[in-house]
Amino acid sequence: MQLTNQRRCENALHDGDGQRAAATAREAVRAFPASTIARMCLVWALGQMHAPAAEILATAQQILAIDSTNVHATEYAAIALDSLRRRDEAARMWMRFAKTDTANMDLALRVTYALFDGGNAPAAETFATELVARRPHELALQQQKWRAAFENRSWVHAIEAGEMLLANDTLARTDSTFYLKLATAYRAAARPLQAVETLAHAVTAFPKDARLYALYAQYVRSEADTVVPRGLALFPKSADLAVMDAKDLRARGRIAESLDATRRAVDLDSTMAQGRLMIAQLEMELGRPDSALVTMRRALAGGEDSAFVAEFALSRGNALYRAANTTKTSADFLLALRFLALADTVRTTVSSRFLIGAAALGVAQAALTEASKVADRVEACRLVRLGADMIPAARQGLNAGIETFGDAAKQSLDYLTELEGYVGPSTSVACGAASPPR
Repeated sequence: MQLTNQRRCENALHDGDGQRAAATAREAVRAFPASTIARMCLVWALGQMHAPAAEILATAQQILAIDSTNVHATEYAAIALDSLRRRDEAARMWMRFAKTDTANMDLALRVTYALFDGGNAPAAETFATELVARRPHELALQQQKWRAAFENRSWVHAIEAGEMLLANDTLARTDSTFYLKLATAYRAAARPLQAVETLAHAVTAFPKDARLYALYAQYVRSEADTVVPRGLALFPKSADLAVMDAKDLRARGRIAESLDATRRAVDLDSTMAQGRLMIAQLEMELGRPDSALVTMRRALAGGEDSAFVAEFALSRGNALYRAANTTKTSADFLLALRFLALADTVRTTVSSRFLIGAAALGVAQAALTEASKVADRVEACRLVRLGADMIPAARQGLNAGIETFGDAAKQSLDYLTELEGYVGPSTSVACGAASPPR
């Protein structure tokens, strides 16, 4: 009852005609509702047409309801669940797929890859560990156990697999990143000596790899973590020790404590070169840009090299401008503009003037867009006027960059002219009945 149209479905698939394949498969299913082979051809047709994952999953599940051991339906259901990000269900379906042929090593490896790449690293680790217990000399399985265990920070399992690979896998021994990760696993598992030993071997084997040497130096130095705290206890007024303490804390990701230590160092030695800029950088890392601006102004007042301050402000302003191009909010563009304006005030350059123009254009565009979306008339009027106020600064800055930045400046100026045409109508709409202070 189903075979004629099922064969037509297969022929259509061979011809690359997914639509015809799906149509004939559905005719076959209508002829024989308990069909599995025609439904499977329908799944293949849906896959060829890049149909929604939910549709493919529904058809695969219909097959599994009739034949729970259907290998192809199980595989397609697992792939669809991965696409739908239903991770727990996907993991169970991949394990079900693995059980269809437990002796098939290629299938097992495929399942571990699918689990890991589908966001199921814990399940991938469990599955790979079970496989390795049965086949400890299979390097491909050890590689999957290593990959999943490291991702999960399961350091014991990661080290087990890593040591096996180090002893037997030529590819691993020629990969500097492998040594980096193995040393990291040793260190995280409270085995610092093995971490240092691994890196000591690696820096010899890969003498041009700066990452290995940096990590090696960090680990060797970390063994003496108590030296700086002990020194501060003995010499609490040593600015040099306070700076070392701040650098160590920052290297360990303890940014707030590093900021406190840097402030102590500057209090102890107000003439410290770039000390306040270090404070400003840490404040930026902690998400305190307003504090960083205040600190930079204090650095100028305290005699810090204005060239350094201008360069620092310009760099941070540029980074904030790039970030604002992602968020597209007037507040973020305004924040970037404040940093760029400080840089330009201290030391005017073509770059600072052009970036001020670009940031002002960003403020204008974002403010006008936001104004069209807010219900409050007073707030809408404020945003429109903010956008209008930014246009002269944008034009001046962009014009300053025409010779250096060429097409980018010209394109921005063209857009600014177009944007300027919206200001009058937007002001009439938003501010007709509102009179907020300018």
